[in-house]
Amino acid sequence: GYSLTLEQACQRAWDAGIVTVAAAGNEGDGNPDTEEISYPAAFETVIAVGATDSQDALASWSNTGGYLELVAPGVSVESTYKGGGYQTFSGTSGACPHVSGVAALLRSANPALTGAEVRSILSNTAHDLGPAGWDPGFGYGIVDAVAALGLPPQPVEYDAAVTSITADPTSLT
Repeated sequence: GYSLTLEQACQRAWDAGIVTVAAAGNEGDGNPDTEEISYPAAFETVIAVGATDSQDALASWSNTGGYLELVAPGVSVESTYKGGGYQTFSGTSGACPHVSGVAALLRSANPALTGAEVRSILSNTAHDLGPAGWDPGFGYGIVDAVAALGLPPQPVEYDAAVTSITADPTSLT
């Protein structure tokens, strides 16, 4: 729920140039036109992140609303697990590190960027999903590290297994 103390802390962080990224929450009803509020994501000084699945569809439980800024993969995300090893999780908390990581890469590449500049770059370079432009389900779209860093697009590589090879018998002569 809302906390004035938390809002003030987020404001102080923003004023100090710190980029704060938070999970939008997992109480969504599957309808992007309804708003589910979660803090600290809903504070103006925080980048709110929703979750998408492997097909770039909005996760049905991802919170939506006027405060949502970006989305990132959040369904079946593999992560480290306490005690060692890896586990697969789903949630906006799994999507949030994608955006935090790109923000950190931006600051690493150019430490002089302000928080507002980092935020603007993330929003302006996101790959738009859903209705054109910002919308309450996907925000500005899915975070795009390559575009945010101004790198040339890389070709997509696919792993494929060969399961059988057949030859036309007439071509073997």
